[in-house]
Amino acid sequence: MKELLKKAAVHIDASRFEAAAEVLTEALANDPDNTEVLLNRGVVLGILGNFDGAIADLNRAIELEPDEAALYENRGNALTGKGDFVRALADYSRAADLKPDESSIHLSSGIARLRLNQSEAAIADFTRALEIAPDLVDAYRYRGAAYSQSGDPAGALADFTEVVKMQPDEVSGYFNRGAAR
Repeated sequence: MKELLKKAAVHIDASRFEAAAEVLTEALANDPDNTEVLLNRGVVLGILGNFDGAIADLNRAIELEPDEAALYENRGNALTGKGDFVRALADYSRAADLKPDESSIHLSSGIARLRLNQSEAAIADFTRALEIAPDLVDAYRYRGAAYSQSGDPAGALADFTEVVKMQPDEVSGYFNRGAAR
């Protein structure tokens, strides 16, 4: 099993996601209740755009380990990929309950809230992500968008200015900052 997981990891690292999915499927044939393999294949299937397959793997993993935050977070990501932001938020909420100091959970929750036009709640999620990981540039980028959506150009300008400071070679930061003015 360890050899198959290593082989899958090499494929993932090289962005050979279809090959990784094949190896992980082989691993599941040997051990269908292995939550690590179910999680990894779920993530890979999500990257490949097979959100239903990802959700199925993550549902099974959650049945086996209902207190594992990463399973809910990644199922939330697959649901977000499908555009099912309401159900994704339920998963992000459960993941945050299990692991409240994981910045990626709050970032993902904020993105789903932003898509649902829940600007104030999205701002709160991005702010929490930044409290945990102050250098998380995507949290500034998305929070700036949430400030724009909520009609707060000063907040948007401040966050997009942070993006420009953190990534001075990234053109989109300048564009967003200019649009916020």
